[in-house]
Amino acid sequence: MPDEAREFCCGAAEISAADVLGVCDVTSLSATQRAWLTSCIGGMDGDQDTLRELLYFATATPNLPSSRTHGGTGSRLRFVPSAMGQHHLPVAHTCSNTVDLPRDYASFEQLDTKLRQAIAATRQLRGFQFA
Repeated sequence: MPDEAREFCCGAAEISAADVLGVCDVTSLSATQRAWLTSCIGGMDGDQDTLRELLYFATATPNLPSSRTHGGTGSRLRFVPSAMGQHHLPVAHTCSNTVDLPRDYASFEQLDTKLRQAIAATRQLRGFQFA
């Protein structure tokens, strides 16, 4: 029982790219954006730090939604297309677990680079809080 309580409160100890993709709602993205994003997150598999930083960037917590670990639908991580240009980074709205993904990225490599840059920028801001 202590393991179940810990998992409920703190999330799963180990997560995979499949776990993260399992909580993602990408239905509003184009087929190309969905494929690129799935490949990008899939490329993070086995890297606990990067997967948790992605979750932290998008949701302000490094854990999967607790209801996901218990078979519920719970919170979803929504990726939505944005009219921002290809030079912009994805923007996270942590209150609603939504990431605005610029629709103008020209390639998988550009999406992957920009998402990782956004994650890195969030890493640098950890500890910053509003008064």
